[in-house]
Amino acid sequence: MELLDYSTINCDNIIFRSPGESDKGWYSEVWYKTETNVSKLIVQAPRIRVLYGTKEFETNGKKTYTYTVSFKDEDINTDIRNFLNFVKSCDKQAVTTFKQKKRSWNIDFGSGNRVIYKSVVTKKTVKHPFMMKIKLLQNTEGKILTDIKSNDRTGKDQNDIIYGSYIDQYLEFAGLSITKEGKIYPIWYAHQIVISHQERVFLDKLLLDDITPAPPAPPPAPIHPIHRMLHMPPMQPMQSQAPTRNEPNKATNKPNKPNKPIMAISPADLLSVKSKLRSVPPEEDKEINLKELLDTDIMLDSVKNISKKKCKRKSGK
Repeated sequence: MELLDYSTINCDNIIFRSPGESDKGWYSEVWYKTETNVSKLIVQAPRIRVLYGTKEFETNGKKTYTYTVSFKDEDINTDIRNFLNFVKSCDKQAVTTFKQKKRSWNIDFGSGNRVIYKSVVTKKTVKHPFMMKIKLLQNTEGKILTDIKSNDRTGKDQNDIIYGSYIDQYLEFAGLSITKEGKIYPIWYAHQIVISHQERVFLDKLLLDDITPAPPAPPPAPIHPIHRMLHMPPMQPMQSQAPTRNEPNKATNKPNKPNKPIMAISPADLLSVKSKLRSVPPEEDKEINLKELLDTDIMLDSVKNISKKKCKRKSGK
C-alpha cells in the first residue's frame, strides 16, 4: 500500500474502472496512476474534529458503520481547507468521468430516473460548516478491519469515535456506488484512525487564585435595642478598673467613700431622648423588650433628679 500526499495529487490521473453490475446497481473501483505504477488512492488526512460518532446501519442482515467529521476549522487551518478542496476535486472528477463513460459502461437508469450525485461533503444549512461522512473498512463477513488506536497507542474500537474528539486518519477514495435509481455515491473508507482527546484551551485555575485575598472585616459591635430604636451609636463600654481599698482618712480616721461616676447630661439632651421615646412607631414597639423600656425610664428619671440637684447647687438654692 502506497501512501499518497493529497496536496500533490493530480485529479486527471484518477482512474475509474469499468463498474461491475449487481442486483442493486453498479460499483466502480478507484485507482490512481503515479509516475511509476498504479495504486489505491489512500491519503493521510489532517487532524480533524469528529462531529458525529460511529453509527451502525443494517441492510439485509449486514451491518455497516460510518462516522462524520467537521470542517469547521477550515477558515483558520490551511491543511483542513486544502483537504476539503481535494475531496471536492475528487467529486468533480467523478462527475466528469461518469458523463463521459456512461454509455461505454452500459449504464441505463431508464427514462424516468434522474442522475443525482451524492457527495460525501455536505452541509446542514448554508450557515453550517461542511461535514464529511466516512465508512469503516470491513471484510465480507462484516468484521471491522479499520485499525483504531488512541494517541498513546492503546487499542480502541468504533465506540471510541465520539463527538468532540480529534482524529488523524488514513482515508481511501475507494470507488463509486451507482444505484439503479440513478444515485451515485462516492465511497471513502478509513484504514487507520488515531484518536486524541479534546485539547483543553483553558488553565486549571483562575488568575484570581494567585491573588492573596483581603483579610475579613471584623464583625460589627452588637447594638443594644435602645440604641437601634433611637438611631444613636452604641455607648463604648467603660474600662474596668481594679477595685481600690478604702484606706482611712488620716484626719478623721474614717474610711474614704469611693468616688461615684457622674453622668454629664444636659436638660436639652434629656428632653431630646424622651421625645424620641414618645415618637417610636407602633411597629417598632413590638421589637422592644418591656422590661428594658421600664429600666430605661427609671434610669432617665434618676439622671434627671441628679441633674436637677446639680443645677440647684450651681444656682445656690
